[in-house]
Amino acid sequence: MVQTNIPVYKITVPITKTELVLNIRGDYHYGVKNVDIAEMKTVLKREQDQHRGNQFVIWTGDLIDNTLNNSIGHGYDMAIRDPAIQLKDMKEALIDLSKHLYGNNFKPIQSTEGNYKGVLSAGVLGNHEYRSRNTAGQWIQEEMYKPAKILDMKMDGIIELTIVNSKLKISKTYKIFVSHRANKGNATSIEAIIRAVKKRKSDISADVYVYGHYHRRVIQPDATYNEHGEFKKILYVVNPSPISYMEYADWSGFSPLEASWYVNCYLPLEGYPYGKV
Repeated sequence: MVQTNIPVYKITVPITKTELVLNIRGDYHYGVKNVDIAEMKTVLKREQDQHRGNQFVIWTGDLIDNTLNNSIGHGYDMAIRDPAIQLKDMKEALIDLSKHLYGNNFKPIQSTEGNYKGVLSAGVLGNHEYRSRNTAGQWIQEEMYKPAKILDMKMDGIIELTIVNSKLKISKTYKIFVSHRANKGNATSIEAIIRAVKKRKSDISADVYVYGHYHRRVIQPDATYNEHGEFKKILYVVNPSPISYMEYADWSGFSPLEASWYVNCYLPLEGYPYGKV
């Protein structure tokens, strides 16, 4: 049964090439050792320069570790323990990255009846940000996203992303479902992740399903039928995490190649979405 109560955000992005790069970031847990915010900005600015004019950014949450007194966190492995300092540093970093992404178009987000203009970045909250929402009613991801001109999607949502190449007179719309995680489980094996995202797919109709949470890179094509009974190809994308790099990857049973600051997938103006590491 298709779920119909999910917020929909209609966004149009002009591009100069024949495909858009969907750059997916998150699960940094800033405050944990070996998560260097200066390195984060250097890596992501380089990525933004490489695909300038053909990129849309999605943040998947858990940007800070936000360990509260009543929550489980990485208390044994922290470099910055104070959640307030984590929040301040990450907010400043997001503003800096967004100014670099938008350039002269770094302006407040405008919307009319669900249509958003001039938006190149959107994000959801993770379970580590939700701790503050659950205990004190504080949407801390809004405090980070709003000044950085990142469209705040709260818990989850569908982006109806229309990419347009005006020179070629070609456009295409992709429905992208974004949520921090597919279910409440924490299993990180490829098999468990694929089971979770496939189950979630049965409730929500989209072309691309974007998640974080699992701290490993997954780009998995699949096929389904849309709400009109038409056959189509779809894509699941899960972003990695840079936490402790190789040490964390080894401890979690990952390949070190799966620990990184972002993952890309490519949305062509013609044909189906496809993945590319």
